[in-house]
Amino acid sequence: MQLGVGEVVRIFGLTSDKGRELNGREATVLTVGDRCHVELAGGDAVSVRNCNLVRAGEYDSDDGWNVGRVAKRQRTEPGSASSSGSSSTALAASSAAPSPAGVSEEGAVWLVLSSYSFPEGCACVANAPIAAAFRSLEKFEVSVQCDDDASEERHFNSEALLYSRAAAVAAGVPFPLSQWMPLGKSGFVARAAASLPFFGPFRALQAYQILSSGSCEALAKFESGRPPTGSDNALRLKNEAGRSMGSAPEKRQLGKVFGLGAKTAIDLVEAAGRFDGLTPVRSVPSLLQSPQHLAKLGGDKRAGSLLASLRHFDELQEPVSEAEALEKLTLDAAEDAATAAAAAATTSAAAAAAAAA
Repeated sequence: MQLGVGEVVRIFGLTSDKGRELNGREATVLTVGDRCHVELAGGDAVSVRNCNLVRAGEYDSDDGWNVGRVAKRQRTEPGSASSSGSSSTALAASSAAPSPAGVSEEGAVWLVLSSYSFPEGCACVANAPIAAAFRSLEKFEVSVQCDDDASEERHFNSEALLYSRAAAVAAGVPFPLSQWMPLGKSGFVARAAASLPFFGPFRALQAYQILSSGSCEALAKFESGRPPTGSDNALRLKNEAGRSMGSAPEKRQLGKVFGLGAKTAIDLVEAAGRFDGLTPVRSVPSLLQSPQHLAKLGGDKRAGSLLASLRHFDELQEPVSEAEALEKLTLDAAEDAATAAAAAATTSAAAAAAAAA
């Protein structure tokens, strides 16, 4: 990244104990090069690699990269970098040289996230299983902890956020991460953790497991309703707010019901909150057949919409194509126009009758 003397930057991506203390801090560039000397707000000067600096205005507020850049669409201008067709050959790298020719691995990642663009989905199809697994883990984390983790210290679900970021990176890397598999587990983990933003050793290990078996330990446990193991190898029985990390599939299914949310789904499964003392509900059919739980969910005020979303749950989960959605919108617009025209005609006729009388 080209920086100039005097520019204000933020430090990110440092992994040593001392380095982590610098992540997120602003500094002023004193000298530029592969390593830049920067002056911190307190006056201390430190030497930081160029690839661990980003202009303050482009920085994501947490200690990482600007994730918003990952979602850029494919460029179509002549000569622009793209991940499709022959362009992917220029970007992809062999196992001996996993980054574009003449660019360091760190620089390649920066180019991917800040300059190159890619089609909707994955820049490299081979990384799609990793991105999909991380997105599924993100959804499971929300299902068992809600969007926030309900602790007094934090007001967001940090685990879900980390999976979301890792999924975005996996989707944006233009070369197959499987090219590092010949390095073995330890080699793969070391390379991925050192090269990819938001990929620490634990996330890198999960990516290795996904490429090896199609899943990873955390995802397999979530899918079977068991609490996962954390990066510290400890079983995550409960989160900081005391919420159980088990029964994720049931919580995730109930959380998809229109009108319900993750917190209500958790309370239904665990017979907590307003459902305290009632039998736990672990599926949509069970909820539909329980008048007591339905009454707790709003009774007559929302009975129609809630019952409809429960009765048609499977249909509502089916994907809708863009063409089908546009067709539906067109039909709805035509119906609305016809209704408005009929109402206007009725009003006009009534006015004419009144005038004639």
